[in-house]
Amino acid sequence: MNCGEFRERIDDYMDGLLDEALHARMDAHAGECTQCAGLLKQAMEIKAALAGLDDEAPVPAEVSAAWRRAVKVEAERRRRARVWRGWRTFAAAAAALAIWVGATALLGNAGMLDRVVGQEDGIAPTAYSVTGTLAAQQDEDEEAAAYLEADGDNGAGGMLLGSARTASGESGGAQRADEAQSSLRTKLVTGQILCENFDTDLANLDDLVSEVDGYYETETDSEIDGVPSAQRTIRVPMEELDAFLGGLSAVGKPVNLVKTEEDLTQRYSEVNARLTTLTAQRDQYNQLIEQAASAEEIETLAGNAQSAQEQIDTLEAAIREWDTACEYATVNLSLSTQAVPAGSASGTDAALGARMETAFSQALDFLQDMLVSLAYLAPAILGVAIIAIAIALVRKSRKNHRGGETT
Repeated sequence: MNCGEFRERIDDYMDGLLDEALHARMDAHAGECTQCAGLLKQAMEIKAALAGLDDEAPVPAEVSAAWRRAVKVEAERRRRARVWRGWRTFAAAAAALAIWVGATALLGNAGMLDRVVGQEDGIAPTAYSVTGTLAAQQDEDEEAAAYLEADGDNGAGGMLLGSARTASGESGGAQRADEAQSSLRTKLVTGQILCENFDTDLANLDDLVSEVDGYYETETDSEIDGVPSAQRTIRVPMEELDAFLGGLSAVGKPVNLVKTEEDLTQRYSEVNARLTTLTAQRDQYNQLIEQAASAEEIETLAGNAQSAQEQIDTLEAAIREWDTACEYATVNLSLSTQAVPAGSASGTDAALGARMETAFSQALDFLQDMLVSLAYLAPAILGVAIIAIAIALVRKSRKNHRGGETT
């Protein structure tokens, strides 16, 4: 207990209103602080002196009225102080919540809270995978190398194989170095758009795609029981993806938008290195055909050259597809309306239920985003808490210091 608390409770102490624990704490403080002990002694002397007064002595009306006014003023002051402390606590909590919600919205708009789903979730584009092709071609490489080495024991074949290996190593290394300088990433966004006016919202989507210089890769329209729906696969320039996703709210209500990212840098480098090797092998086969001594050897070399060319065509097609995927993000949207066929008795209830389900889903998504944003805000919250604690300790120390100096 400090001197300030002792002075605030001395009246209750004198009136016997304190519990035993608090009474003991005040006695202990008075035993340690000479100033508070003197104040307590003075109060007890005043109380003893007042006890000897004549209780039946008439009190002047002016004194009685002033005393009552003073009691009312003090009671009102304490009540307002309690109310103010309660409102101050509530306002601080409300302000913190508002800042938290606002920060979550800002981080969400900036794309920092987007949920990234891995390939194991089955959303990654399957067209981007050529790993199986590379593995299957490894055996063919070994057979081709063995053939060229056997054929080149006495001259041209061995020289061509050595030069091809050198070219492959140099070109492949240079290619990997160039690709390592920039990350090659694909982005896939899937989601649903709930439309109020299907035809109008579909036209708005067409305008939005045109504004960002995108294009439709596939378009599918359908209608079930008079309710229209559409599937759109849209290619959007990478630099316009955020603007496009932000503009979807003007088309309809975006629901469950999920963004998937895939880094193709390493695989791109491997395919380019593989292309360099295959090109060198194909050229070797073609040169060896000119030096072949028999028709059977020419046929074998021509078949190997054709096989190498087919592999080259496959890998070049994959690279072209990757180049497009890295330049244009893929957005798969399902557009549907909550309207139901005319004459349906449960139409209004179904629409309301769907809207409530959507609202509940969006609320859950926002709560998840708030938890994620808390991780971003944690350093700032910790800093503010430390500053607030320091200020409170300084104020308390100054208050105690002033109380100790007051006699």
